[in-house]
Amino acid sequence: IALPEVSRQESQRQDSKQTMFRVNELAMQFYHEQLKRLPESNEVRKYLVTRGLSDELVNVYKLGYAPDDWSKLAEFFEGKRVPMAVAEQLGLVKRRTGGKSGHFDMFRHRLMFPIFSATGQCLGFGGRVFSKEQQPKYLNSPDSPAFHKGKVFYGLDTSAKFIRSEDEAIVVEGYMDWLALAKHSITNIVATLGTALTADHAKSIKRYTDRVLLLFDGDEAGKNAAARSLPILLNEGLHARGLFLPDQLDPDEYLQEHGSAELRKLIAGAPDLF
Repeated sequence: IALPEVSRQESQRQDSKQTMFRVNELAMQFYHEQLKRLPESNEVRKYLVTRGLSDELVNVYKLGYAPDDWSKLAEFFEGKRVPMAVAEQLGLVKRRTGGKSGHFDMFRHRLMFPIFSATGQCLGFGGRVFSKEQQPKYLNSPDSPAFHKGKVFYGLDTSAKFIRSEDEAIVVEGYMDWLALAKHSITNIVATLGTALTADHAKSIKRYTDRVLLLFDGDEAGKNAAARSLPILLNEGLHARGLFLPDQLDPDEYLQEHGSAELRKLIAGAPDLF
């Protein structure tokens, strides 16, 4: 069998993506180390405690912290001789303007969630603010050859095997929802990155199971998001169920008030989304 030759252009494209994955991996290690170095009295560590995110969870899911500093990551990259043009393309740093040299960090004073592919490559990041003055509340990496927000799920790298064994994927709306379920050992879960469910998301689920449960917030926005998702899921031949939590609670709030046993009962009895 004559194998098709990989064109030079395609080979260069693959090499470029691998470089991007390596730069993201370095950034992930940097953010994770910054979080681990914070003292217990720091507001970031206190926030993790209030959200029930133990040191074990921080280490398992490589959560990190982008320092409240203009150029700490940029300086780290320069010390590691990272190609800054690649770091710019990934949305990690930006070149200074106004005749100033060097770069500044794009993520500052945020809790960092690294986003991995199903095979464990670091594709990008989501960053959550700690103060109301900061906007937006969640900032994701921009689209790049390594990262496409509308095609990627958070948590698929750890949950893929559980989705296969449970023969159902539970889809939640964000990073904190995913972590809230994971810490209660509900493991067949993926999260959209603050975006609507897309046809690419549905195709991704289809690789592991034909069944999906949308676990969205019980407010009007959650119901509207589920309604928009239904034709996308049906078009991919997926059997969709829907669960809207009472009192407009999100999954984390519901688990804190009622516990995992009650949530498991609701999941087991969730009706068809149709």
